[in-house]
Amino acid sequence: MLQPHDIETLIDQMARTTRTAWGGPAPAAHPGRWWVLVCGGPLDPRDFDQREGAREALRRQAAALGVAPAECVWVWDEANTAQLVAGRFADQERAEHYARELTARGLRTRLVAARDD
Repeated sequence: MLQPHDIETLIDQMARTTRTAWGGPAPAAHPGRWWVLVCGGPLDPRDFDQREGAREALRRQAAALGVAPAECVWVWDEANTAQLVAGRFADQERAEHYARELTARGLRTRLVAARDD
């Protein structure tokens, strides 16, 4: 079941994506909040079925390696790559540690500062 902070995160993510797509200002980094992302294959932003296939392949790969988030929050950026939020951390050092653990399991990771509006 989604928690209120999960819904807020999803709404923030959708608002940022929409704002960026329409040429709005880039949001500033929120200090002290870090996301560890696992990264998969390329996405074609014009092909819904391909995007869903890339996301599903990444979800299955992550699950096979012991990473099964309670919810699948997908992050889009200019890289057009499937990216799944594997963890959220208040401390950068803990986020980096988790990213290294996932990398050691065979996943490609990114660490990003959470964005604020």
